[in-house]
Amino acid sequence: METRQTSVAAYDRLVDGGVLSQRRAEVYSAVYNNGPATGSEICEVLTGQSSAYGIGPRFTELRDMGLLREMGERKCKVTGQTVIVWDVTDRVDPLPLPKKTGKLSKYRALLDWMDAELSTDLFNLKLRLELNKRRGLIDG
Repeated sequence: METRQTSVAAYDRLVDGGVLSQRRAEVYSAVYNNGPATGSEICEVLTGQSSAYGIGPRFTELRDMGLLREMGERKCKVTGQTVIVWDVTDRVDPLPLPKKTGKLSKYRALLDWMDAELSTDLFNLKLRLELNKRRGLIDG
């Protein structure tokens, strides 16, 4: 295992300073105080169970924010499986997470595409109608 990258200043800013959401702060704090540790070991510290809804994804988010790092793998003390070991970094300011594209934005994009397609289709129909009128194929 590598040497821990810990910083009291980082912890104070991230957890006590309100930079992280409540669940992220709980996970970060648990890893800070108990790490290096596996996800299941941290879940057990937080909930008394080896897994808990809403905790697992926080590890990846905190890693993507530059606040946790993967130290390697070892046998988990809770599950007995060989899994990733997590530890904190000394980063004080988290990296921004990319914005998620939820269902609403996907539907909006689909509606915009459909609107553009329908507008194009309507334009083409009007153009054909006008051409057929000029050719005398349609009265009007």
